[in-house]
Amino acid sequence: MRFDELSSITAYDGIWANASLLHLPTGKLAHVLSLILQALKANGLHFATFKSGAVAGRDTLGRYYNSLDRDKLAAAYAKSGSKFLLIF
Repeated sequence: MRFDELSSITAYDGIWANASLLHLPTGKLAHVLSLILQALKANGLHFATFKSGAVAGRDTLGRYYNSLDRDKLAAAYAKSGSKFLLIF
């Protein structure tokens, strides 16, 4: 499924998103993070990795990356309503 198709409610103990959410358009990240948050059980865990940077766009192979700096990534998580712990 696509990220924005996640519709589960309190279904998962954890959601592992290693090197995947970094391919979302920046403007959709907070929404998808809110879907992840609602899909987690109480005290569920979420793991994600991102590329750091300040420019979003496609690489030479045409793959999209939402390279975010620390403040923009933290803002996306905050906008999602999450209380996730961010480790940089």
